[in-house]
Amino acid sequence: MPSINLTPNTNDPDVGTLSVDGNEVISVRVGVNGNVMVDIPSSASGLSNVYFTRSSATPQQSGVSGISDDPTDVHADLAGKPRISITKEAGTPASPSPGARPLVGQDSYLYDVMYALSTRTNTIVFGPTGCGKTASIEWLTAMLGWNLVIVSVTPGANEDTMVGTQLPAAHDQTGAPTIKWHDRQIATAARISHDRPTVLLIDEINRIRDVNEYAALMPLLDGTARLTLPTGEVIDRGDLVLVATANPPHEYVGTNELDPAFENRLQWTPTIDYPDPVDEALALQSLIPTLDPHVAKTMCDVAKRIREAQDIMHPIGFRSLATWAEAMDSGCYTWSEAAERALVAKFPPDERQPVRNVMAMFAVGDDGLPLS
Repeated sequence: MPSINLTPNTNDPDVGTLSVDGNEVISVRVGVNGNVMVDIPSSASGLSNVYFTRSSATPQQSGVSGISDDPTDVHADLAGKPRISITKEAGTPASPSPGARPLVGQDSYLYDVMYALSTRTNTIVFGPTGCGKTASIEWLTAMLGWNLVIVSVTPGANEDTMVGTQLPAAHDQTGAPTIKWHDRQIATAARISHDRPTVLLIDEINRIRDVNEYAALMPLLDGTARLTLPTGEVIDRGDLVLVATANPPHEYVGTNELDPAFENRLQWTPTIDYPDPVDEALALQSLIPTLDPHVAKTMCDVAKRIREAQDIMHPIGFRSLATWAEAMDSGCYTWSEAAERALVAKFPPDERQPVRNVMAMFAVGDDGLPLS
């Protein structure tokens, strides 16, 4: 593993020079405690990407904090902790991850998730909407080459919609109608987990209304380690990790208390919150490289104020920020026009004016840059 150093500029503490094995690679701009993502030529370092944090305690940071991705492994590093490494899987997954943006500014949380994946520990992640719970699992499984099967929970979720169901099929040789079993996500995950490591992601699990619907998952999580279908077929659990995401209880409409027996089977509980505006702005820029850094930072400052406002109850997630930024960057919409369509309209009518009031606190022009 090469030595990776970030040396702050003495004249500007927000500018650093990244070096690999003593050779300068790129000059980067970062926040005081922020993160950056840089592409490093593989010929120079043997790494495809490095995600790291600058230390504000020392003038030079050696090593990597966060996630690093080399040709054979994905590593997680955290100050004072041993490295966690997971070997990548070769070939194409049967159920590949859609991939996602790198998560910036969430080093401790990512370390926790990498621990869960490396130890195959069933996990539930709590955090507000749009903070990166699902994106982090998509990103890590994509880098690892693991299967990812996602169950997006809706209020009407039940065993038929999550495990599988029997449906009428073609008539048999006698002309009589037949019934055929069709796998849904949970049965699919159990089957393909025998071919390569598989994450079964239950997204927003505390939106399940009926605790009886958790019964379908119980055998996969306990000593039985198998799934019995209504047809009588038994699917043994392979190399399968269950990861559930949930919004904080009592803070979101439509969420419910988790069944205690089920929650006890999810042994690991990392938490995640919205990142610092500097880090969130860097994430926006990694998604939209042509976005002006000052515009990105102001957008994230607006989001932080909205999230903290006492008269605004509905949250603003990264996806809404990204839509706002993309519309601005396209040149088709001004700052306020894009905000109205991508941001303000998402709030209930009684919260839209408070959102506009927050935006008015930032003196910017149509291009999102500060007014002189």
